[in-house]
Amino acid sequence: MGWGRSPKFFGYRSADVWQSLGITGDRLSFTDDETVTKLGMGYIANQGYECAMDAAVRFTLLNAGENAEINAKQMLNQHTRIAALIEENIMADGWYRKEDGSPTRGWVVATDFRKLWENGMCSDWALSKTHFPASCINTKKDIEENPHRSYYWNRSSAGGRWNRPIISWENNLLTTIPFEGNERMLTNHLEDKDVLRAINKSLNRMVKSGKAVQVTAGRGRTFRWLSWGWLDGIRNKRLVTMAKQRKLGDIVNGWRFTKGRVTVTYGVEVCEHAWEPVESFNWYKVCLVGWNNSNYTLNAFFFDETEAQAYKNSLPELPCAGHAMRKTDGVTTNGTYSIVSNKVSFVLKPELMVEELPTPFEMFKRTQLGPAEYYKKVRDEYSTQQGRQIMTNRITNY
Repeated sequence: MGWGRSPKFFGYRSADVWQSLGITGDRLSFTDDETVTKLGMGYIANQGYECAMDAAVRFTLLNAGENAEINAKQMLNQHTRIAALIEENIMADGWYRKEDGSPTRGWVVATDFRKLWENGMCSDWALSKTHFPASCINTKKDIEENPHRSYYWNRSSAGGRWNRPIISWENNLLTTIPFEGNERMLTNHLEDKDVLRAINKSLNRMVKSGKAVQVTAGRGRTFRWLSWGWLDGIRNKRLVTMAKQRKLGDIVNGWRFTKGRVTVTYGVEVCEHAWEPVESFNWYKVCLVGWNNSNYTLNAFFFDETEAQAYKNSLPELPCAGHAMRKTDGVTTNGTYSIVSNKVSFVLKPELMVEELPTPFEMFKRTQLGPAEYYKKVRDEYSTQQGRQIMTNRITNY
């Protein structure tokens, strides 16, 4: 069941469902900063499955603005009013009839505003199902034509495991209307005291779980959104990367200014930025192609392929002696030499003054032929975290 890991309840749905119903908005009204909007809305969309009022309260706290402190009364809005209909079990993921009489799935309320379901723990599988079956909106004609209908025809799908509530009776049949198209009338159905009760229950849950902060206590207690520090940190990091005086694509001394490693947080691109070689280049080694396709590297490496080729051509032919170790179609195969190329990798920190550094090729030569301390300096002080991971190792013991 769903509660084997994290408890799930029949009233839980995903963030995109809540947004489609208007329980959360699609942008933040207090700011024109697209970064703040994307990060904040992304945070809400990333909460996974949760109840409607928690989603509405979180959005309301966020939409109040940075470091704003508000009380439950100030959270009375269209988002929390819609969520309260679901919290009170009046609005359900269920069925209604179109004009042609065909049952259609949607978020609905009963025309007499009866409760349509009960909350309770459930499996992940149940979250994709309706709160009640289509048989609950059977008409009198449906009942007459199907006298041997299921025992559960008029029971909600959500509630206690062994005692699902009955929501339709033969002498009091259920008629529903869709929320879509009736938003204005339905949003204002509940009294403020009912909406406030649901808001306060949500706030208690969110404070207890660390999702919101209670700032003041007592009557008119105030709250604020917990994650402003995290959001501000991500935003500032992005602003710093965008404020570099270097421009993407700048070329200095053989180095190009690039985005470097890029992370995307809730739709906002945060670049590490880096200096990388304009042109890729390789170093070369000569290998003896041995038995069973294993290569044995000779004790030499080269910065130039031409030099590696000349060295290979100068090597003596390898004669066969003793018992042949390799044969092709019954013919003994002599040992051969091959040149293996290896790409050189550098990713340097964006704040470096590359005008004062060697070109990429010269830096590589120094890391290989110079003191070991220089190699360590380039790796530990000049390179980004990504650069340290992919930097070409020192292949010499000079």
